[in-house]
Amino acid sequence: MARPAKLPLPADQEAELLRRTAMISRELDNSSFLDQLLPQIEAITGTTFGAGLIRQLLAGVLWDAAGGRSPAQRTVHAAVQRHAAQKCRSASPSILDALVTAAEVRSEGERPSPPAVTPDSIGMVQKALELAELNRLEIERERKRADMAERELSDLRVQLQIALAHGSQADARLSAREEAYTLLQQVNADLRSSLQLAVDRAARENRQNMLRVDEMRQEARALEEQLRLARVEIEESAKKLRDEKLMSEELRRRVNSLRDARSIS
Repeated sequence: MARPAKLPLPADQEAELLRRTAMISRELDNSSFLDQLLPQIEAITGTTFGAGLIRQLLAGVLWDAAGGRSPAQRTVHAAVQRHAAQKCRSASPSILDALVTAAEVRSEGERPSPPAVTPDSIGMVQKALELAELNRLEIERERKRADMAERELSDLRVQLQIALAHGSQADARLSAREEAYTLLQQVNADLRSSLQLAVDRAARENRQNMLRVDEMRQEARALEEQLRLARVEIEESAKKLRDEKLMSEELRRRVNSLRDARSIS
């Protein structure tokens, strides 16, 4: 049974693998490059590597020797499966030839001899089967991770829509309060103008007009208090809107991050 593949490699294996990888032509596409690299990895380490470990090798110690290649998970899986199929084809003829020979001997009435199945042939077939099972399990894990990421992305989209709806409502409320604030400012300006006219008239008129001026001053103070309260309320609404917008931006960044992670995988 093949030894389990793991990283990091021993120093001597890593050095030999770097040397052989550097000898592979950089003009090849990723699929052809992997078809030449996988037999070298197995020849040096004596074991089989799954697509995940191969991608770790390419992204780590083999990065420079491989010319900075970063093949997709699907491309590496396909290369691993081709390598396993090639190993099966290489091992199968010796087994089939032995069985055919045994059948011919029996048909001639001679004493049958055991099929000439070598331990190396059986080991190669067993390695290929183990590699195929390893890749099947790895593909299943990747599929589950992709499904989980898709569900998380869907939940984040729903939360983003809710946050955007809340933001739109807050925008509408803020717009209404800004209009009210503008109206109050205009009313206050008009009242101040009227007040100044009244003061001017009071200077020319008698004390009875001064009483009216005092009343208008009281009205102005009351309106200024309303204006102050309105300004405080508007500032609180603006702060709440900023908080909601920050939340919306955070959710949008999380959605983009998950989308990028999914596209990479």
